[in-house]
Amino acid sequence: MRAFAVLVVTAHHAYVPFFGGGVLGVDIFFVLSGFLITNILLEEWRSDCDIRLGRVYARRVLRLFPALVAFLVFIQLYNLAFFRGGRFWDTEKAIIAVLCYCANWMRAFGLLNMGNLSHAWSLSIEEQFYLLFPFLFLMLLRADGRKRWLFAGLVVAIVLLEFHRAHLWRGPLSEERIYNGSDTRCDELLMGCSAAVGLDIGIFAVPKVRTLLRYALVPAILVLGILVAHPLRAELLCKFGWPAIDVSAASIILWLVLTAHSPLHRILELPAVVWIGRVSYGLYLWHAPIIGRVGSWSGTLGPFTVPVGFGLTFGVAAISYYCLEARFLKMKKRFSAA
Repeated sequence: MRAFAVLVVTAHHAYVPFFGGGVLGVDIFFVLSGFLITNILLEEWRSDCDIRLGRVYARRVLRLFPALVAFLVFIQLYNLAFFRGGRFWDTEKAIIAVLCYCANWMRAFGLLNMGNLSHAWSLSIEEQFYLLFPFLFLMLLRADGRKRWLFAGLVVAIVLLEFHRAHLWRGPLSEERIYNGSDTRCDELLMGCSAAVGLDIGIFAVPKVRTLLRYALVPAILVLGILVAHPLRAELLCKFGWPAIDVSAASIILWLVLTAHSPLHRILELPAVVWIGRVSYGLYLWHAPIIGRVGSWSGTLGPFTVPVGFGLTFGVAAISYYCLEARFLKMKKRFSAA
């Protein structure tokens, strides 16, 4: 699913036809991230009846920070070599915003032209979530270990946040605020969290619920496919589109986890798809500046530049993964639960 998410986002930014709504790949990333981080926290809780936050944060730093720093060092060198004046200083400020994980708020309030670092808004939202959620999750588990109440609380929080986002809509002028705000997008991460908690307490293993998931699988795939090709208007996306995308993504994730074999499993377990998912972080980091420099489908050379941009992005992402990320991923074992 990471592979699908990063490919549709990259195709969207390259202006490939029929990928006008490819930004929903970011929504899938959010749901996946919430699901995975909650599973990790639950595993630690089951193992130790506690969650060592220091270990959690150390693993997040080792996973995310090295590749990001390498990427920003390259952007810094490129900025020093080629930019001058206002564009130079905008890029310098954008680098600091990305490094401090506040790029989303720079975009939300129009405080800064992020240029080729505009796509880093989603990384900021995820990191802010990673910083706060494990602590809050641990406090809730310690206060009341009954996970059914925790699941119910997550569902209520999702609904309230969706109403909050709809209430903030005041026409096109509010679009950037809603699109980039942590408070208006964290319901997507919480959707993944609630799926993980519901799975842990057995709600989705109930026969009737599993049957419902089975019947929901094809509609969920169709929803994502249709919205990739035909994006909704901003107001409809804000009020109805994001909840539909999140429920669809969570339904697919749960079906994949609960079912051992299916045609969808065989597709997503193809070696090429697995590999793309493995290097997806690097692909996301590098795709925007590379495509912005090489050109997109709508550029002078049209579709001929797209394979070049994709090829360079995949090449750089592979170098990032095997020469840098993989080395730090091995160090994560030092901070794993016993």
